[in-house]
Amino acid sequence: MDARTKARFILRLLQREGVSHVFWMDADSLFVNFDLRLEALLASGKDLIFSGDQNFVVNTGHALFRDSSWSRGLLESIVQGAFYDDVDGGSGRGLAPFSDWDAAYIPREDAGGRFACVSSFRGDQCGLALVLGGAVAENPQRWPVIFRAMQRPTLTQAEAAAAHAELPREVAEHVEILPQRAMNSYLPPALNRREDVQAACRPEDLLLHIVGVRDLVTLATFLYTFARAIRVGRFRPYDSYTPGAPLNLPRIGVNGSLARWIGVKFTG
Repeated sequence: MDARTKARFILRLLQREGVSHVFWMDADSLFVNFDLRLEALLASGKDLIFSGDQNFVVNTGHALFRDSSWSRGLLESIVQGAFYDDVDGGSGRGLAPFSDWDAAYIPREDAGGRFACVSSFRGDQCGLALVLGGAVAENPQRWPVIFRAMQRPTLTQAEAAAAHAELPREVAEHVEILPQRAMNSYLPPALNRREDVQAACRPEDLLLHIVGVRDLVTLATFLYTFARAIRVGRFRPYDSYTPGAPLNLPRIGVNGSLARWIGVKFTG
């Protein structure tokens, strides 16, 4: 998918008559706390509200856009495509100048020398990060520097505030950065290959972002345990969830409806 598709879609929604805000939510997410309302996120009156994670200032899995000339201009700058080239066979997912991006990554000792955010230079997230960091089409030499500056954690309120303070003033006055769990809670570390339990979803959180999980049994294990713990009021984010553990639940069959089962467990 072209990396500009999400920005195009949000921009089109904002241009509809009567639309004041657009909340983007990726398909690998679900709401877990229906006592919370999205309107509660609007108190700051900012044009763009988002959170990140332990690696990056912004995660575009969820973002709240207010209809304003600034929001439209930001999205249009991404849609115009100055940050993207066709290195993926015309898909538009790669960033230009592609050959310079290795210099933008921060080596991680705990990952055997691999680079953090190794896939973030492709896709909608990086385009938005560049714009938020003050990148302009006329100065591509600055893009890797700006991208590297956006590789910082926003797990906590203090980290989110520190990241906000580093944004260009003309950007900072329009955006609010929330701590991760306000808008981007993850699965526990054992299931999502992330190292920080602070990001693990809790019952009081708005939503769960199911990042990188392909095993439905693993996902069902967590959702079942999560829903059961909510009922009895004994949820512990440090609980162990073993990937692939047998559930011994007859409602889940090879051809059974996992979605229907999850709905029953959350509402039944």
